[in-house]
Amino acid sequence: MSLITEKIEKVDIEALPIGGFDGPIAVTDDISVAHDMMTEIVNMCKVVGFDTETRPNFQRGEHHKVALLQVCDGNKAWLFRLCNIGLTPEIQSFFANPNILKVGLSLGDDIRALRQRGYIEPQNIIDVQNVAKEYGIPDASLAKLAARTLGIKISKRQRVSNWAAPTLTSAQIHYAATDAWVTLQIYNELKQGNLMLPHIENLVRLRLAEASKPTTE
Repeated sequence: MSLITEKIEKVDIEALPIGGFDGPIAVTDDISVAHDMMTEIVNMCKVVGFDTETRPNFQRGEHHKVALLQVCDGNKAWLFRLCNIGLTPEIQSFFANPNILKVGLSLGDDIRALRQRGYIEPQNIIDVQNVAKEYGIPDASLAKLAARTLGIKISKRQRVSNWAAPTLTSAQIHYAATDAWVTLQIYNELKQGNLMLPHIENLVRLRLAEASKPTTE
C-alpha cells in the first residue's frame, strides 16, 4: 500500500513542530508605498506565493470584500491592505505579468475575491492543489500539504480575525506572511518530488498499524 495515497489526519499533524515565515515583512495601507513595494516585487521575483485574507462574516447577509493581499518570494513578504488602498493599477499589472509565476492554493476563491475589488485577469498562475493531484496526493488543505511536504504544522488561530481592523496585530501579520510563504514552499517541495517526508511516513504508518489492530473485549 502506497502511503502517498493515504490521507494525513489531524493526529499526524499535531505531532509536528509549528513552522512559519521568519523573514522580513513589509506592510502598507498607503498607495505610494504600495507602488514601491510592487515595483520591488516585479524587479526582484520570478516565482512568488500569494494569498488573500477577508474579514469573516458572522451574521446572515453580511459580506466583506477582500482586505489583504500577501505576496512572498521565500525570503521576504509584502502585505497590501486592500481594504484601504483598493486594487491599485500596479497590483493589477502584477497579476497580469506573464514573467512572474504566481503560486496559490484554492485560487478560484482568491481570484473571485480580488475581482470584487476591480478588474483582474491573472496570467502565469498555478494552484498547488492541482500539482498535488498530479502525484495522486489526496490531501488538499494547506495544513495537510504543509505537513506532508514540509513536516510542519501551521497555526490557523488568526484565520477568523478582523482583517479590516484599523491596525493589524503582529500575530495577524505573521500569519498572513506565513500563508503566502508556505504555499510557495509546498510548491517547491512538490516539484522536487518530496511527496512524503520520512517522519511523516512513519506517523501515518503507525496510525494505520494502530487502526488495524484487533480490538479485545
